[in-house]
Amino acid sequence: MTTSLVQSLAPTNTEHLRELNRRIHPGVDLLELRADGWTEDLDSLLAGVQAWSQPWIATVRASFEGGQFQGTEKERAAWLHALAPHADYVDVEFRSELRNESFGSTRKIVSLHDFEATPPDLLPLRDAMSRVPSAALIKLAVHANTGRDFETLLAVGKNSTLPVAFMAMGDRGRWTRTLAPRLGSALVYAATPGTEGTAPGQVDVNELIELGRVAAQSSATKVFAVTGNPLGHTLSPVLHNTAFRAAGLDAVYVSLWTDSFHESLRLADQLSIQGLSITIPFKEDAAGVVSKWIDPQDGGERTGACNTLVREGNSWVGANTDTGGFLNALNAAIARQDLSSTRALVLGAGGAARAAVVALRGVQARVTVASRNRRRASELADEFQSDHADVTEALVAHHDLIVNATPVGMHPMAESCPIPRGCLRSHHTVLDMVYRPRVTTLLQEAKRAGATAIEGMEMFLHQAARQFSLFTAQPFPWQEGRRVVVEALAQDAEQ
Repeated sequence: MTTSLVQSLAPTNTEHLRELNRRIHPGVDLLELRADGWTEDLDSLLAGVQAWSQPWIATVRASFEGGQFQGTEKERAAWLHALAPHADYVDVEFRSELRNESFGSTRKIVSLHDFEATPPDLLPLRDAMSRVPSAALIKLAVHANTGRDFETLLAVGKNSTLPVAFMAMGDRGRWTRTLAPRLGSALVYAATPGTEGTAPGQVDVNELIELGRVAAQSSATKVFAVTGNPLGHTLSPVLHNTAFRAAGLDAVYVSLWTDSFHESLRLADQLSIQGLSITIPFKEDAAGVVSKWIDPQDGGERTGACNTLVREGNSWVGANTDTGGFLNALNAAIARQDLSSTRALVLGAGGAARAAVVALRGVQARVTVASRNRRRASELADEFQSDHADVTEALVAHHDLIVNATPVGMHPMAESCPIPRGCLRSHHTVLDMVYRPRVTTLLQEAKRAGATAIEGMEMFLHQAARQFSLFTAQPFPWQEGRRVVVEALAQDAEQ
């Protein structure tokens, strides 16, 4: 089934519509006119869409399904009937009596929106919607809360008597839009650039076309993903999709935000995902499914954490590119390969901290682990013949290298610093694994002290470059990869 790309526009007045018209992407197949927020008369609205060359959908969304229309159902029906002769489709809600209205030769989309959950009877609902008189297409937009919800949603596209457009709303469901052609959805709705979209989780049309490659996806397109919880901060999709495009690869990369690693694996099997980037809190779980380590020297087995899985037959082979990414970022900044005399203070005791400790102990550095969780800090230090202590100004002063492997400094803790302020000196080297924001409070402190400050972006790029090569067996396009990450972080700083 061919998937049509729909760009949604929700104008409020004539001037707003003119502005939105300038942002229509020439690559879309359909436009959706969300007329429920229009504040002027219908004649001015119709005059504003005369220039549209693409076929379009007339939608006057009811307030009970997330729309802005404040009038009666009779008034809403009048709007739809006035728009229908000029449109190619009319969208009517299954839960409204308008579903039984006839709109002449204009095709009818029967839709259902649930912003809270995925109805357990979604398949029977789809079949009932298909029986609505003169229905041409079914649209199901739901909120998926669990992996099972996603599986239920994916099933609606199979064995249907009518074409079905289906998607999961919200940030967790963004991948259902990006992979719509692979999943068999009849339509994928995209947001107009510069707007928040007309539904939660709607993806910008430029991102869908240029990075998601929705117009070029086929059964041969390879799918990769990052999985963790939460994933709202990750730049992995924009980085890897940019790298795929630069390398000319038929591949797409999405985010799988799930509640458990087990859910992620089930979805990975269902979606035939070829490689996974693993982030918190699933790295230890991922290590448990590794059938073999790709590079035993990368320290993955020693850390007990895996941040990269690559499908090999019916199994997963694994790697931990955090260790190499950490050392490469460090060495690139200080231009020194011999770290054996370095006194390193690692802040944190989780998977990221373990990667740093393994990397540093591998080059014979002397390591001290400090964490608010004293038990975990003690266990990590003992495992790798290191010291552990509480963070104090004296402790910081005693070390050469300070590594922040905690989320302190990341939104919503962007103003926080993992060490006492004012205790850094010019002899220090500071590497902060947090990369959003690009310059954290800790790095600001380092720069004020004249210390060497290493951004988390550098480690992120180095570990991702290794991941990309493991996924594709091709070299990472450094110029394009660095450019897109720098641009994304600059946009963060502007917001």
